[in-house]
Amino acid sequence: MKTIFILLLESSAAMALFYAVYWFFLRKETFFRLNRYYLVGALFLSVLLPLFPVTYTVWRATSGLANENLSLLGLASSQMSLSSQVSHEKLFYFLTTLYLAGAFFVLLRLILQTISITRTIKDSEVIRNENLTLVKNNRYDLPFSFFHLVFYNPGIHLQEDLPGILAHEKVHIREQHWFDLVIAELWSVFFWFNPFVWLYERAIRQNHEFLADAGVLAQGHPVGRYQALLINQLMGVPVAGITSHMSFAFNTTRFTMMTIKQKQKRRAFRLAFALPVLALLLWAFAEPDLKSRTDPGNSGTMSPSVPAASEIKVSGKILKPDGTPLHGTSVILMGTTTGTMSGADGTFELRITANKPASLVYSFVGYVTKVQKIEPVDHDVTLKTCQMVEAVIPIGRQTTASVPPPPPPPPPSDAKKVQKGAESTGNIGVPPPPPPPPPPPPSSGDKVQKNTPESNLEEMFIVVEELPEYPGGEKALQFYIQEMTAKTAQANGIKGKALVEFVVNEEGNVADVLVKSQDNDDVAKAAVKIVSGLKQWKPGKQRGKPVPVRYALELKF
Repeated sequence: MKTIFILLLESSAAMALFYAVYWFFLRKETFFRLNRYYLVGALFLSVLLPLFPVTYTVWRATSGLANENLSLLGLASSQMSLSSQVSHEKLFYFLTTLYLAGAFFVLLRLILQTISITRTIKDSEVIRNENLTLVKNNRYDLPFSFFHLVFYNPGIHLQEDLPGILAHEKVHIREQHWFDLVIAELWSVFFWFNPFVWLYERAIRQNHEFLADAGVLAQGHPVGRYQALLINQLMGVPVAGITSHMSFAFNTTRFTMMTIKQKQKRRAFRLAFALPVLALLLWAFAEPDLKSRTDPGNSGTMSPSVPAASEIKVSGKILKPDGTPLHGTSVILMGTTTGTMSGADGTFELRITANKPASLVYSFVGYVTKVQKIEPVDHDVTLKTCQMVEAVIPIGRQTTASVPPPPPPPPPSDAKKVQKGAESTGNIGVPPPPPPPPPPPPSSGDKVQKNTPESNLEEMFIVVEELPEYPGGEKALQFYIQEMTAKTAQANGIKGKALVEFVVNEEGNVADVLVKSQDNDDVAKAAVKIVSGLKQWKPGKQRGKPVPVRYALELKF
């Protein structure tokens, strides 16, 4: 789905191309009505083409697990770091605020102009003349039409000039030029940053005056007298964006358009210059509709799927240190991209290749990662209960427990295995390759994907582990600790160090603060007070669910 800014930029580019066609090929032509339709249609097409792009089908050849791993790799590579996300969010909020502020001021200008005209209607004399509604006012010097109303100043315009003025404004009203102006004003609100939208508005107004002049002269009004009437209006001031006034675009071009002969109709085919622009935009805004098929041959037919090797079912149960079930634990077949997760009762099921040595990796944020080996067997296996050990994650250089993360997925293999977990509909496993490379930091998380066999399209299984995050990151946490320990030591005259453990609970609050070691009681009390004063964290998460995580922090006074 395109973002609003991409749509605005694409629409702006389309406006520029369509306007270039008008400027170079159509603006000097006498087909005023055709130009009117072109200008208004170009504004609509500039928005509709990016909003409803043409789609085309792109077939992707898949090779089972390897192709799915490439998709997973693309998913992982698209994730930005926290700092990048913050900078992008700040830029997004700045651009959004700037855009909305500009749109607000343009809209406010239009509203104030409209309010001014409506107040004038209430304070003026309104009469009927020649099937027109006239507003006799002393506020505006310039005659103009506003929807179905005609405004003129009787103190400035002579009675003998009134027929020409009414004939001119009657064309605007009869042909409903106000509709084009409303569209142009609305587009200027949304695309105020695009200079071409203002050029469109001016071109539409100018074309309206060409149409009105042609309509007046078609009624038999003398050209010279009508031109003299326009000269008398030269000093008028525009009233509002949605009004049509006689002196707009008053220049030699307008006089020339009154006297120029109607050009040959075949010149209307110059409008065809817009077709290459339309084709270019359709191509530029087109979006692919990605579809997959397995190993297509030269003949275009599907190759037969590779039969699955024999497999066995492995099941077990995962518990917390207190003996209660640990729901949502990631269970990964080491060396593969096969995995599942424990259910609400802590149990899990996984299918692996028979007669092959294997190892299962149990991972849950805030707990020590465990690896359990499985000997080669040819029958289903029920493992012993696995009791996880709560990890203490050190802050700084002091460590009280190691927290090995789950191993990363290896390069994909060609073999495919169907796996089913406790809370997933199934996944695909492969025989384990040689031992994997060293694991990444625990905060990066781990992703495991289920492959999709041709006969059974299944949901992708993703394991997401997130450690708690202090506001501002580790630097902000270290700055707070250093500042508070220095202030406390200076104020109370204490010296020493203390090792404190605490839990960042599901709400992100610091809880269960416990001193593990200290040089003296004064240092211990000060350390507890400082740790208890930490700001609220972003809680740790296991597969999107907040979970408590224990930390260890050494404070030196």
